[in-house]
Order: sequence, then structure tokens, then C-alpha cells
Amino acid sequence: MNIAEIIFKVSNERQTPGRFPTRLIFAHNFTDYLSLVGELKAVCDEVIDLSAFTKGDVLPRFKDFKNELAKHSGKQLLLLSVGEYLRICIKRERDKATANFPGIWEQLQPESSTTKYIIPIFGGREIFDSIMPIQDERQQQFIWEVNESSSESEYSITIYSPDFKEAIAADAMNLQEWFLKWTSLFGDKNRKSFSLLTKLYRYAEPVYGGVRLNIVDEPFAYVASLVTDGEKLNKNDGNEKFWKFIAQNVKRDKPFAETIKYLLNFDLNIDPISALARFNELSDDELNLLRIWYKLYPSDDYYTFAINRAATAREIPVSLRDSIFELPKLSDSFIRQRTAALRVLDLSYSEKYFTRLDKIPDPESRLMMLTYRTLAERAYAVKTISGLLRSGADVNALVEQLKFDYPDLAEYLNPDATNSISGEVKQYFNWYRRSKLINRPNTDIPCSIDFDGIDSRNKVIQQNSSNDSLQFWIDGLGAEWIPVLLRRLNSLGIEVTVKALITKALLPTETEFNHKWTATDVKWDRLDKLSHNGMPDDKDYFLCIARQLEIMKEIVEHVSEMLLKTNRVIVTGDHGSSRLAALLFHDAENFAIEPPKNAIVRSFGRFVELQDDSYITLTTSMERTEIDGKHYIVMKTHEHFKQSGNAAGGNTDEKAVAGEIHGGMTPEEYLVPVIIVTRKIPLSPKETTKKPKGITINDDILGLP
Repeated sequence: MNIAEIIFKVSNERQTPGRFPTRLIFAHNFTDYLSLVGELKAVCDEVIDLSAFTKGDVLPRFKDFKNELAKHSGKQLLLLSVGEYLRICIKRERDKATANFPGIWEQLQPESSTTKYIIPIFGGREIFDSIMPIQDERQQQFIWEVNESSSESEYSITIYSPDFKEAIAADAMNLQEWFLKWTSLFGDKNRKSFSLLTKLYRYAEPVYGGVRLNIVDEPFAYVASLVTDGEKLNKNDGNEKFWKFIAQNVKRDKPFAETIKYLLNFDLNIDPISALARFNELSDDELNLLRIWYKLYPSDDYYTFAINRAATAREIPVSLRDSIFELPKLSDSFIRQRTAALRVLDLSYSEKYFTRLDKIPDPESRLMMLTYRTLAERAYAVKTISGLLRSGADVNALVEQLKFDYPDLAEYLNPDATNSISGEVKQYFNWYRRSKLINRPNTDIPCSIDFDGIDSRNKVIQQNSSNDSLQFWIDGLGAEWIPVLLRRLNSLGIEVTVKALITKALLPTETEFNHKWTATDVKWDRLDKLSHNGMPDDKDYFLCIARQLEIMKEIVEHVSEMLLKTNRVIVTGDHGSSRLAALLFHDAENFAIEPPKNAIVRSFGRFVELQDDSYITLTTSMERTEIDGKHYIVMKTHEHFKQSGNAAGGNTDEKAVAGEIHGGMTPEEYLVPVIIVTRKIPLSPKETTKKPKGITINDDILGLP
């Protein structure tokens, strides 16, 4: 029928009674539909729009809707928006438990009643047939179709779930809005596709034909449909939350790589080091994008190999650390890439990790695999260097390998490090530092030192002190540490001149005899405690050395702070300490000497205190000294007077146990530095801090460990 015939039929039925009040009119051309509705409004008594019983994004209030219909008995009622409801909620209307429309369509009324429900529907005949597959034959005469135009209108509606609220700007953001706007939307001749966002998407299903209906209720499918390489994507690479995040930011009509780069803030390709440097700042979703990048766009590098082995994005750092052990063959390029990555990540390194590292046969490769950022790694480096030295490795070659990665250790080991120290002193300490790292008893001393040609520490300090200088005393700071301190002091942010002098402590080399600092001078004892006992919770010797080197950095940092208050800082130590004496302490059979009768043996046999000034026969290993009226015999070598104790007990080639001792007269115990650090540009007088009086400054007061 054409529109005129339908209007004629509706008009003629006005006073015709009947059991079935409902009339359905299907129009497949949108222009026909608009014309039809316009004509029907003119002939019907009332217009009742389902949108008036719909609020926001909830289902229409059909109870109120039906009550409204009941108020208009005997009238012809034009019911609008019913077809759009059926289009969107077809699943609900097919379920007998939730359906509302079948009750309206199949409604019976008294045979004498003239009430009519006129329901025009654009498209949707297949939807009606799906909801009402079995129809009363008596009602077939009340289903009409408009054939005014031969062409069928074609439109596309995409229904989005609320998950896409932030990702899209839909034409209608809820069901009520769709009811109110759909005719004006379809009336735009420049458009054929429209969108609705509604939580009622679960009641919709895809429809094909004149008005196609697409359901996008899954973020992954949405993303995959918008990028040009969506077939590469795997839904299992992210959870629902992740794909929602991507859906809000996806770059349409481009490879997924563009979305990843956009979200990770890269213009060109992903730079792994830059991305990993921000690892702790990135969200879980952003980290997962990094993992997906290497899955979708792999390269022949270590990053691809390691990241693709990570089960989750958060496991990327651990995978970068440990995947190297799964390679059938190591390459320098993979090692360098791995090390570069680990240097920007916050990782810990356990004993289990270093056990795996030990299985790599080449020690140079093991050193290359360290970041040197953690104390544990630096301790492992010290251990590895010790093994290389034991194997006869060239010291200069090791220094060259270490100078960029572990410059403190390189400087400690460098035989040419300190130009201001020469002759036998330099020769001896080069030998001692090497021997200390090797960690084996060694009596093959390369030279002897004439101590008479060396000034006392106290004399040198007095000569270099001034009213605007402060002294910084480090308990246990021997001359062995001068190279490391000088390297760091020469790189201070403040312009300074640095002068280092080798001086003599007082004998015996114990703090009680060398306590020459005043209440205004700063003294640290962390180095001495460490040298004696190792770390509080770990007695590993190589960890102890790594921490000793770290303390040199802390000393220089504190010097820098002091220079903000004074023009000169004098750094010195009360005594040094000896690893070799500690090792030989446990070889009592060959290196223990009977103490003089009635003498008190002290400091693991490094010296004895005599009862009086009686004559005692001395060997070439001994030196007699007097201080404050008391008499002592001090060991000049690494031998010791017999005494029980545990200087470095349990130390073996396989297990290095910390421990150093002092009190004797070996160069490492007896010789201490006096380093004068002077500002090139003096502070203004008001910036210079006057020395306070009567205050003892130590680690506890300074809040230092």
C-alpha cells in the first residue's frame, strides 16, 4: 500500500470495533516513514511517544506506558519510538520472561471497543518476525507495509557499550537521547552511519539489511577494527582494562605501532633505554604496550629476546637481567645491550644470581655484565678482579677495563695513580693494594721504607692549619686510600687545590694513642668499624672492600659540605689497618712470636705493653716506643705476638671473610694521609663558620651511619 491508502484505511477504522487494537505499519524508505508519521499525526487522536516514558539509559517504563494507553479508550493512538526500542532491545523482547511488546501486539479488548494503537516502524520487519515468529492469523490483516518508494533506505548504527564513553563521542549517549534524536539524525542526507552508547547494548544483536546494526561491546575488537594491522593483535596480550585504555587512545587507520608510540611518547621508533629509564613511572597499561611492541615488531637484539620471555610486563626487568643465562652463546653486543638496560632499572642482585653469573667461564664477560650500580655488584667485581689477579692478570689491563665502569676500584689498583707519591712508598702500596685484593698471605715485600724521612701527621697538620680551616678525621684511614680520594677530590663541584702528603701516625697505631682531634674537629669511625668486622649482616670480604670504596665517596661528599662553611679542609686519619697482618694472624705456627714475660699482648698481637722500662731484646721485626710514660713493643712486619682471637677467621680461597687489624708499624698501619683541600675562591667573611667550642662531633651527632 501507498501512504494515501494506509491513511484512508486508518481513517475508515476509526469507528470500527474489534478485538485487536494494534496496527503495525512498516516503512523501508526513511522519506516514506517521515511522510507516513506526518499524515498519521493528522488523523490520530493522540500521539504517545515511548521516549516520554524513558529516562536516561534505563529501560522504558512500560507499566506507565500501558497505563497511559488505557486512559485513552475508544481513541486512535499514534505510538512512536516503539520500532527503535525493538531494534535496540531485540534480545529482551524475544525472552518471554522480560518481553513487553508481545503483550501490546497480542492484546485483546472487548469486541465493541474502537481503541486503536497505530505503530509505524522504520525498517525492522525482520526484527518483528524474530520476536513474533508465530502470529495469530486474524492479526495478519493488521500488518501493513508502505511501498510508496521502490528503493530501500540503507543506514548503519553502531551500538557501543559504556566502556567506550571516554573513547568516542556517540550521536546519542543513552537510550532516551536516541529516541529523541534518531529521526533528525537519519534525516541528515550527508550521513549514513550513526552511533549510540548505551548500557542496554547487551539486549541488542547484529542486524543486516536496510538498517544494519553493529555491536561493539569489547574494547579489543574495537581496537582491532580501527588499526590497519589489527590481525596481528592478540586479545590475550591484555586484560579488559588494558584494551579499554587503548580504545580511548587508538590511532585510527594506522598500524598499531603508531598507537604504542603515541602512548609511550615516542615520535619515531621505541628507544628501549629511554622507555626502561621511565619504567617505574609508567602505568601497567603503558608497560604492557612496551611488551607488545617487541612482540609485534621484533628486532634481532637482546631487548626483543629478553622482553618476549617476560610473562608479564612487570617482569620485564627481571627477564632483562636473567634471560642472558638462557642464551646458547653469548655475544658482546647482547651483553652491552643488556648492561645498558639494567643500568637504568632498579634491580637487586641476589646470591642466587651471582651463582648463575659464576657459571659464565670468561671473567671479562662477567665484568661486562655488571652495572656497578649496586653494592652487591661492585662486591662481585672486586671478587672477580681478585680471581684475575690470582691468575696473573696484568694490572694495567684490569685498570683499563675498570676505569669507566668502576673508576674507584680502577684508581685503587692503578700503579700510576698518584704522582705526588713516589719511590718506595708508592712501590710498597702498589704491592699492598694488589695483595689485599688477591686476599692471600704474602710476605714477599718488595721494598723497605725509611720512615725517618717522613714527617709526623701532627706536624703536617699544624703547618697547614689556619683560622679558617677545619680538620676532618677518619678513623682507620690509611695511606692506601689516597689514590681514590684524590680522584674524587679533583672532581669536586667547587674549584679547589688539593695537596696530599704521606705522614706518620703515633705508635702504637691505635686510636687511643692518636686521639689528637679537638671537640671542633669532625671524626668518622665507620671505616674502622667496617675494616675490622665487615658489614653488620654480611662478613664477606669483597663486600667489605666495595663498601670501603663507597665510604671514600662519602668522605669526599662531606668535604664538599664542609667547604661551604670554610676555606680549607684537612682530611686525615688516626691510623691505617692491615689485611695481610689479619691473614697471617691465623698462621701462628710460622708468624707468631712469644711475647716478653709479663707483657700485655694487645690488638691481635700487633703490639705489647710492657710492665716497666726494663731492657727487652728486640728482633728486626720489632720497634720499641714510649708514649705518656708507658713502654710498648710494636710489630714492624706482619708477624704478631701470640694471642688468641679471630682477626679474619674462616677466610679461605673459596670463602673470603672480612677482617683487618692495626696497632703495628707496617706501612699500611703506620702511614696516614694528610690531604689539604683549599678553595680557590675564598668564601666571603660572613659565609665562614667560626669553630664552635666544647662540641664533640661524631657520626651519631651528624646523623651518619
